Amino acid sequence: MLKTIAFSDLRVDRSKVRTNTNGGWLAWDYVAPELDGTTLQTRMAKHPDFVEGDRLCLIAADGQLIEIRIPTGEVVARSVAEVPLAQRADWNPPSIKRRYERVKYPEKFFLPSLEDGRTLEKATADMLGMLVAERDEQRADLEVYLHTLMINRQGRCEVVYATVTPLGGKKPDGVLQGQYVTWIQQQAFETRTIPRGFSKFKYSGFLRLDRHP
Repeated sequence: MLKTIAFSDLRVDRSKVRTNTNGGWLAWDYVAPELDGTTLQTRMAKHPDFVEGDRLCLIAADGQLIEIRIPTGEVVARSVAEVPLAQRADWNPPSIKRRYERVKYPEKFFLPSLEDGRTLEKATADMLGMLVAERDEQRADLEVYLHTLMINRQGRCEVVYATVTPLGGKKPDGVLQGQYVTWIQQQAFETRTIPRGFSKFKYSGFLRLDRHP
């Protein structure tokens, strides 16, 4: 069973939320001060989430202790974490052991092919009337950087963010970029490279194209 709760319902001070260096995700959990953190603060950082009875307790980045009733997903209490935890000298909950299935992920900067069997690079070249670049990548006539290409199990693009830059151009071609994004959203992709157990996957990569001689 999976339950979700909107981040806004937690009412965490967003100025305290940081960006995780591993993957760029937003991190809500508490981090102890590096130099003058107390023993309690160290334990709080070690156990930012723990279960007590029917409640999931979260110690957020802003120092809140947020208690969520597991059966309903309702926030039932919130307080300054150090106050109630300091009153429990033996507070040191067991770590929640997460079990992850072994998953094979695509390589970094890997892009899926289209459902018709063409690589995305070849299909893009066909759409633009260009050729896949074979010479030095620094001299390609056009570079497409797909920052985000989110494909679901149905082979459809849910999210795409791309930059299209001509050779020697200091700025992306906004018009061509818009046309390309629209084209991507209309394509059907193969889904064999989506990791097992995932309903969708985010790809990224570069395409480099040349004009016809």
